[in-house]
Amino acid sequence: MLPYLYATAAKLSHLRRVDDQLNATLEEVADWVDRSRQIARDLMNTISYPETVADDPLRAAQEFIDDVIVRSGMAVAAEAGQATAGDHAAPDEPSRPRIVWSCLSGDPPRSQIAGCLDEPTGVAVYRIVCELVRNAVRHANATQIVVRADRTDHGIEIEVRDDGSGFNPNRADETARHGLDWIQGRAKWVGWHLRIESSDGRGTIALLSGTTDA
Repeated sequence: MLPYLYATAAKLSHLRRVDDQLNATLEEVADWVDRSRQIARDLMNTISYPETVADDPLRAAQEFIDDVIVRSGMAVAAEAGQATAGDHAAPDEPSRPRIVWSCLSGDPPRSQIAGCLDEPTGVAVYRIVCELVRNAVRHANATQIVVRADRTDHGIEIEVRDDGSGFNPNRADETARHGLDWIQGRAKWVGWHLRIESSDGRGTIALLSGTTDA
C-alpha cells in the first residue's frame, strides 16, 4: 500500500509544480495523501517490513525506493553496486535526480552494515533512509542524491546527501515539520541520533549515527 501512496504523492507534487491552477486545486488532495501516508507508515511500523531488513536494511531501502520509482514513473538513474534502475518517466516529465547508493557494493549488492544490527534497529534504519531519500526525490529539486554508510570506531554513520534547493528547518511548513519529527523520533526510539543540515540553495545533508553490538 505505501508504495502506491508514495507514487500518488509524487504525481501530485509534479502536477502542482507544472500547473499553477492545479496547485491550489490539488492542495487539499495532497494533504489527504500525506495524512494517509502517515497512517500507513504507522501501521507498517508494527505489522510489516521486508524480510531483507533483518540482514541488510540499506539493501532493503534501495529495493523499496526502486519499487516506488517504478510505480510512480519517476525518471531516476539509481546506482547500487552493479544494479541500476531504468528510466520510467513519461516524455513530458522532467528528469528526477540520480540516486547513488555508494553504501552498497558487489553482486548482489550488500552494505558494510549488513548483519550487524538487531532487528528493531535495522527496521528503524530502513524506514528512516527510505523517508530521507523519498523526501529528497520529491522536494529537493536535486540532480543527485547519495546514500553513504561507514563503520567507525564509535559505531555506524549513514549519510543521505542531495545537491538540491535545500530548506530552512526552522521555517518548514506543517507537513515537512511533521515528517522531520517522525524521522527524529524513529531514530531516538532505537537510541540513534539524526542530524539534518540544510539551508536555502545549498542542498541537504542528513547524518544518522548509532552504535552496534556486532
